[in-house]
Amino acid sequence: MENNIIKVLFVEDNRFDQMAFERMVKQDGLPYDYKIANSIAEARGLLKTGKFDIVITDYYLGDGTGFDIFNMLEKTPVIFVTGAGDEKIAIKAIKEGAYHYLIKDLERAYLKILPITISMALEYRKTQEGFKLLSQAVANSIDGINIMDISGVLSYVNAASASHYGYEVEELLGLHVENLYRDKAASGEIIATVLQDGKWDGEQMQIRKDGSSFPAYLTVSLIKNENDKTQGIVAVVRDITEREKIEKELSENNNFLNQLLHDTKELAVEAEAANIAKSEFLANMSHEIRTPMNGVMGMTGLLLDTELDEEQRDYAETIERSAEALLIIINDILDFSKIEAGKLSIEPIPFNLKSAIDEVTTLLAEKAIEKNVELKVYYASDTPTRVIGDPGRIKQIIINLAGNAIKFTNEGQVSINVGQVDLTENDVKLEISIEDTGIGIPKNKLQYIFDKFSQADTSTTRQFGGTGLGLAISKQLVELMNGKITRTRLDIRLRSLAPPRQTEHYRTNAGHRTQGHQISHRRRQRNRQEDYPGTIQKLGV
Repeated sequence: MENNIIKVLFVEDNRFDQMAFERMVKQDGLPYDYKIANSIAEARGLLKTGKFDIVITDYYLGDGTGFDIFNMLEKTPVIFVTGAGDEKIAIKAIKEGAYHYLIKDLERAYLKILPITISMALEYRKTQEGFKLLSQAVANSIDGINIMDISGVLSYVNAASASHYGYEVEELLGLHVENLYRDKAASGEIIATVLQDGKWDGEQMQIRKDGSSFPAYLTVSLIKNENDKTQGIVAVVRDITEREKIEKELSENNNFLNQLLHDTKELAVEAEAANIAKSEFLANMSHEIRTPMNGVMGMTGLLLDTELDEEQRDYAETIERSAEALLIIINDILDFSKIEAGKLSIEPIPFNLKSAIDEVTTLLAEKAIEKNVELKVYYASDTPTRVIGDPGRIKQIIINLAGNAIKFTNEGQVSINVGQVDLTENDVKLEISIEDTGIGIPKNKLQYIFDKFSQADTSTTRQFGGTGLGLAISKQLVELMNGKITRTRLDIRLRSLAPPRQTEHYRTNAGHRTQGHQISHRRRQRNRQEDYPGTIQKLGV
């Protein structure tokens, strides 16, 4: 039916009956889309070309009987109409598959009950179709379906249930359900619960025909008719062998993962403890490690002060350079170990800032000369002279930064720029920036340059050497001083002992370019540039 319109085929060769049917449909406003066939042949033609919800047919027709079209009406409900005295024909029609029959009368009163009969026939078909679908679903269900009376005797089982228990379907019919339970008493308790509460569900061990058992999840319910009267009990049986197997495996895997997590945490704690012990050991052993190296370097220096031939001097100088390089590595490792052990401290004392930086540039000058790189230092006019801080650590930071700049610069210059950013009554904030014309750092590597044991490009380790600890140590030292360090500058706050000396100065603008490199910091007032032998250019005071 479409839009509640019922498609009707009315097979009748009596013109008066046809007219009576049409008049009834029109007068009562019945939702029928009908066709009238005058003969069996015409009915067959209409059935071949169209689809009908219901067929109403007379028994006697000019070219046959109503039975002649039954073979074309497998799913379409049929209402058979016969004359008085043809009850045997009507019964035969019912047996052949007709839904109902009506007896013709002279007043055609049967037409008054025809609409009700049509509605009942269509509802019956709908119910039968639903029942058929339900039957198919039950028959084809992967779960076992057992129907029993209230005492527990089985009256229906589907194929899945028979398969679960290892029986043929016929073998289970008439069998008491307790024979399917490992705990026979449980079956009676479940039936009693269902009769009282209407349902029960849970897990029960079931028994197969061969005596083996399997876990099942049962859902047991009452079957009631339209009058709410109990007709029996239905049990849905689901074999959960695989589910329990999977749950067991998941539980075992979960236990394994929990144990693995526990072991991993313990290993992490042990590793952390070992790392701390290592760092504390190295931090405590710093004097013992440095002392032999100082002895080697001291004795090498004394040896170089004696009369040596050219080959001997070359050997001694090689020892000295190697010892210095090794001492730098040892110092880096020991300092970082102290940082990790929390034993590295800042020791503030009064010192001359410019003298400390001059010592750094003097120390780095030889490396700059070897690479033919100009090393310059610029002081802004407001740079303080006397401050309180840790001169050794400040020099270490600048050596790391400027030393790296020289290491990675093959030509051009490296400049150290010192200036005041902020001044209060008790302290001064300094900005020290390092600029160079070196190879630079790729943008995608900038985030790693302050990581320990890290360099922007691992290939540079082979080409330029180094432990990869210098910048990491510098970052830790700056943070211990409550400062900040980036790839181009560091800001530190020191105690100021005296106001800066006011001298004649000149101004350079941000954005001024040196050879091959742009200075990109704030405007500064510069009043002097220190001169260092060979590569330090003196610009005057």
